[in-house]
Amino acid sequence: MKTYKQLISEVKQTVKNWQAGVRSSQLGGVPDSEQMKNPDFQAGWKAGLQKGNDALDPSNRAKRVARQKAKMVQSGSIEEENLSEGNKPTNPELWSRAKALAKQKFKVYPSAYANGWAAKWYKGKGGGWESESDNSSED
Repeated sequence: MKTYKQLISEVKQTVKNWQAGVRSSQLGGVPDSEQMKNPDFQAGWKAGLQKGNDALDPSNRAKRVARQKAKMVQSGSIEEENLSEGNKPTNPELWSRAKALAKQKFKVYPSAYANGWAAKWYKGKGGGWESESDNSSED
C-alpha cells in the first residue's frame, strides 16, 4: 500500500508531465520519443494543441466562470448578487477613471490585484473614501 506522500508525489509528477506536454505543443517543439510514450505527456500535448496559448492561462478560468454565471442569471436559474460596498469614493469621477485604467492594465477585472491597483492610484491622486454609516447617521 502506498503512503500519502507517495501518492502526492505521483500526482505532482503526472501534473508536471501534462504541463510539459502543453508547453511543448505551444512552443512548437518536437517532443522526443521517450516523452511521447508517457500518456500524461500525450494528454497535455493534445490539450495544448486544442487550446493553443490559452491552455495554461489562469485568467481564462475566471472568464469562463463569469460567462457561465451571466448565462445562469439570464436564464433565471440564479439571482444576481448585488454587493453593496461599505465605503463610497469622495471623488466619483476620479474613482471611475482609476477603474477604467485598471481595466486597461489588467486582463481580468474585477480582481483583487486590479482593484488594489486602482485604489492605490486613486488615493495617490488625492482621492478618499467615506463610509456609508457616516451618510446614514446624517440623514
